[in-house]
Amino acid sequence: MVDYAAVARAKRAAFETLFTSFRRYHLERPGDARAAAFRAFVRDGGKSLERLARYEALTEHFRSLDGDSFGWLQWPAAFQEPEGPAVTAFARAHRERVDFFLYLQWIADEQLRAASKAAGAGGVGFYRDLAVGVDRNSADVWSDRATILEDVSLGAPPDALNALGQNWGLPPLSPHALRAQGYAPLARLLRANMRHATILRIDHVMSLRRAFWIPLGRTPREGAYVNYRFDEMLAIVALESVLNRCSVVGEDLGTVPEGFRERMHEARTLSSRLVYFERDYHSGRFYPPSDYPKLAAASVGTHDLPPLAGWWTGDDLALRARIGLFPDDTSARNATDERRHARFMLVDALEQHGCAGAETAGRLRADAEAGGTLAVYDLLMPAVYCYLSKTPSVLAVVAVEDVMGEVDAVNVPGTTDQHPNWRRKHIASLEEITRNGRLSQIGEIFRR
Repeated sequence: MVDYAAVARAKRAAFETLFTSFRRYHLERPGDARAAAFRAFVRDGGKSLERLARYEALTEHFRSLDGDSFGWLQWPAAFQEPEGPAVTAFARAHRERVDFFLYLQWIADEQLRAASKAAGAGGVGFYRDLAVGVDRNSADVWSDRATILEDVSLGAPPDALNALGQNWGLPPLSPHALRAQGYAPLARLLRANMRHATILRIDHVMSLRRAFWIPLGRTPREGAYVNYRFDEMLAIVALESVLNRCSVVGEDLGTVPEGFRERMHEARTLSSRLVYFERDYHSGRFYPPSDYPKLAAASVGTHDLPPLAGWWTGDDLALRARIGLFPDDTSARNATDERRHARFMLVDALEQHGCAGAETAGRLRADAEAGGTLAVYDLLMPAVYCYLSKTPSVLAVVAVEDVMGEVDAVNVPGTTDQHPNWRRKHIASLEEITRNGRLSQIGEIFRR
């Protein structure tokens, strides 16, 4: 597992030294070019960037006094107002620490710009991700409590993916506050995330039309949908997409409102289409590649679903049963039976569309009969990505987890400490990934 705390300590020590050097050799020298670039970045970032840096300095200060303090909700009341006299006085007295956190943001932006430029030189662009929300104890909420509502959480109602529903613990944007401000907060959010990107994926894009709100302390079964002004929200997304020359992928999975995908298609956003989900759920048959829309980002799964190896073996179902994500034993058995059927349906689709010959299909069916094992993964993976390559979709997304044969999901929605979300390392190093030939194999599939 990644030890984020240890990594952060190591990086912080390095950046403290770098910032000391930057102040001495750049900031304190009149006419210095790097100092001018830093000051321009701070000026362009405006009030929101200054507030972020103040928040970071305050977080550091109060955590040094109390190890259980992790954000503004634990601070004294006088510091909970970002423009209050206590915060202003603190920033004045600790200007060097505030500047340190501004410096970190500048370095991050410089690195992202350099990486984007290098990628562009190779003919590719960055595919960035806009999360569905932020933590209630975050700088974002502290800085703008009029727009972000702290007494409600975003989530999802019970569905096929999670029969208990989901509570993400993330506060939603207020539709009234957004409209009153001419959607300026949304525009700033999109602009910041489109920076240095070619494509932006908007997580849970249905929240442009409606979001599932759960009152604090309640369960997803007690939540309700709240509507937003969809056409106005979508117009802001389209405008920022054009201004920033950045395409948009909408993660339109789960409970999708009627007519939503059609309206997003009219706005020329890319839909998310997953092999796992592109099925007729009456028969279990997988839709043929030709049924996928052209304006789509097609993939096998997502970071919220098991990698192909874990899906085939059913490890994800075993995990969900182990950590209590099924409401009862019957639901767990039904999911296992459905997965068994899905394996056979997938093999039928691979054979029918020329991605698995008779011998390969036979071996895959025999393995499916045995419950799904990793013994056939070297046959399964290229066959499934061959299937994906046959779609007319303008974008195909290849998961490095599938290339390597990872079994465990990087994230299990609806969990906190039950699963080490976003922490596990890959099973192979970058050098091993390059040497094992699977990346070249995938490239050859799409080249053909």
